[in-house]
Amino acid sequence: MRKTVLFALSALLLAACVESGGPKPSAVAQLGPVPEGEAACVQAGGRWAKGGMRGAPLCFQDYPDAGTACTTAADCQGRCIVGADGAGQCQATRPRFGCYRYLDRQGRVIGLCVD
Repeated sequence: MRKTVLFALSALLLAACVESGGPKPSAVAQLGPVPEGEAACVQAGGRWAKGGMRGAPLCFQDYPDAGTACTTAADCQGRCIVGADGAGQCQATRPRFGCYRYLDRQGRVIGLCVD
């Protein structure tokens, strides 16, 4: 009996590990790794500019779905940014600095500050 119960529990745990259709791939996976250096950035279609509080040179890349309306994080390649009117809009570029609100995969509003 004990072995049967352990076997059944093991089978349930393994079944839980099977991948589902799941959410869209992340923007990082779709854009690829952040290019290092100005030449690699420009070659990947990015803009080399200073960013963040330190003003360090970085590669800024546009998301293909920038500005699209969204209601959860799953709707965007980047984050679903909440505007002043409360509506969600897909993030325009990566990286994004400053304080802003975004919607998670369940549609909950999350506040974040990034430098």
